[in-house]
Amino acid sequence: MNQVFPILILIIISGMCLVALFLTLNAFFGRILERAKAVATERASRSFLIGLVNGLFLAAAGLAILAVGQNVGGAVLFVLAFLIGLVLLLGVIFGTMAMVLVLKERLFPGQLGNRPLMYAGSIGTLACLTPYIGWFGLFPYMIFRGMGAIVITLVEIRRERRQAKAAEEGEEA
Repeated sequence: MNQVFPILILIIISGMCLVALFLTLNAFFGRILERAKAVATERASRSFLIGLVNGLFLAAAGLAILAVGQNVGGAVLFVLAFLIGLVLLLGVIFGTMAMVLVLKERLFPGQLGNRPLMYAGSIGTLACLTPYIGWFGLFPYMIFRGMGAIVITLVEIRRERRQAKAAEEGEEA
């Protein structure tokens, strides 16, 4: 019972760091996150399903490669499993950030600046910390829907660049 106060301090500091991460990601990757927010808002069910499939596939692939690497003892497989885990983690981080932007838009419509983003990040964090329903319901939903929105956004950006390049080559010919 002596550990209650340090754990409470750790939770508060972790929450503040998470909100600071949200602000930083929005500052550096604002355009792509705005597009992902639009995708998550307009195509919610498709985003969720794509995020679920990609998240489960990456987790299963990473764990399978890690298990094979432990049996074989190959360092290359550990590096590959680490890279897959890193891609999954980046998808979770950016997807969660896209969902925080959706939350900001719905809770504080029309408000600009960092304060509504901080409030939305705090509210989303606290909601995901709700026992059981937040842990096993809301948090995975936010992760998968946001990850799917990021995947769709990245595919659309790649398609637009490819079309622009093909149009450029068509004009030159």
